[in-house]
Amino acid sequence: MQRSHAAVAVLLIVLAAMPRTSSAETPSADLKAVVNGNTRFAVDLYSKLKDAEEGNLFLSPLSISTALAMTYGGARGNTAKEMAEALHFALGQGKLHPAFAELQAGLDRVQKKGEVQLHTANSLWPQKDYPFQQDYLSLVEKHYGSPITPVDYETASEEARKIINKWVEKQTKEKIKNLIRQGDLDPATVLVLVNAIYFKGNWASQFDPDRTSLLDFTLRSGEKKQVPTMQQRGKFAYGELEDVQVLELPYEGKELSMLIVLPRDPKGLPEIENTLSAENIESWLSRPSQQKVHVYLPKFKISWGTFDLK
Repeated sequence: MQRSHAAVAVLLIVLAAMPRTSSAETPSADLKAVVNGNTRFAVDLYSKLKDAEEGNLFLSPLSISTALAMTYGGARGNTAKEMAEALHFALGQGKLHPAFAELQAGLDRVQKKGEVQLHTANSLWPQKDYPFQQDYLSLVEKHYGSPITPVDYETASEEARKIINKWVEKQTKEKIKNLIRQGDLDPATVLVLVNAIYFKGNWASQFDPDRTSLLDFTLRSGEKKQVPTMQQRGKFAYGELEDVQVLELPYEGKELSMLIVLPRDPKGLPEIENTLSAENIESWLSRPSQQKVHVYLPKFKISWGTFDLK
């Protein structure tokens, strides 16, 4: 990316991508179908949430898709049909859940290599003594590695909330606390499904803090604001299209990376967002090639919040 003091908006998209594999670990057609469907779901979800609140948006479509896939395992009839359409599940029940398990296994392999910390976990919290179908409980346990922990919402919903929150806190290294708020559970609750994800990693080529300096950043309004900006020179996967520049910043181990999409027009982010599609993302991912690049990236911080997805 060439230096520009008329800095530009940066769109960061966090997607569920298949970890890089060797030729001996070629992803199956079913896994590719799950990843493709999740990308399409991610685009739909982003389009619905991007204007929900002021500021930037960070989300994990994979977490939401996985939790809803667990729910889908117990759905039948029109409910199952509508969920499959909304979530872009192209596979039937018999193939979908094993494919999610294959995706999870790929993510687990990344974690085991140790270059980055990537931990995902699912859990199922049913009302004790509720007559759930054993086939459903077995499916979730087998394909999603989900422990099944009965709790008592009927007479101790607040205690159940604290137990679930403690589990989430542990799985996310205490980054997410009090996920389920007071009042979210009541005696009528019969089941809570939880997906937790934790990621911590350094970029393969790290920014030198001593090179961070104040540079102009152009807001959507066209107004310029000076912000702390990281910079470095190096070889990165970089590509150019008519309306955007695309940069891939790999994390240590180079199994995972951050894709940065930079509109050429400083006011062009709304148009990029409005035309966002799975096809565009595929084009962005296929375009970069190794080039010498001078990278300027505003410092940023990611924190968590909650959305009501009703």
